[in-house]
Amino acid sequence: TIFNGTHPPRPHPFWYARVVGIYHVNLYYRDDPPKRVDFLFVRWFGIDPEWTGGPSTRRLDRIGYVPEHNPSGAFGFLDPARVLRACHLIPAFALGQVSSLLGPSGLRDTPTGDWQNYYISRWVVPRYWYNRPDRTIDLLTEI
Repeated sequence: TIFNGTHPPRPHPFWYARVVGIYHVNLYYRDDPPKRVDFLFVRWFGIDPEWTGGPSTRRLDRIGYVPEHNPSGAFGFLDPARVLRACHLIPAFALGQVSSLLGPSGLRDTPTGDWQNYYISRWVVPRYWYNRPDRTIDLLTEI
């Protein structure tokens, strides 16, 4: 997951995006054998510049969708090999929804609009921990 184009007000280690579609094409060029190319169609998120999060503040980082008329682009294509992993996004329910980020579209969060912001959850329990016979979690194991 990824952060889009514009420079964040503070360093952030990742970019974030919502995967809208997963595709592949078979490229044919002259007499070369066909080459399969995989790609993701994504809707970009940007870091909320009005919010300070991170371990030093003891608050989760907060992101929001890039508006559709932003010059950096609200949508894009991404090589799946560049994706580190999925993350858990928590809608900022208290901030409500907005309809100004994207016109009427099936790509909105709901038919009436998008959540204004999301919090980035820092912890997702890997699936293999649920299958451990002793049901313990080794916090020193690097994921």
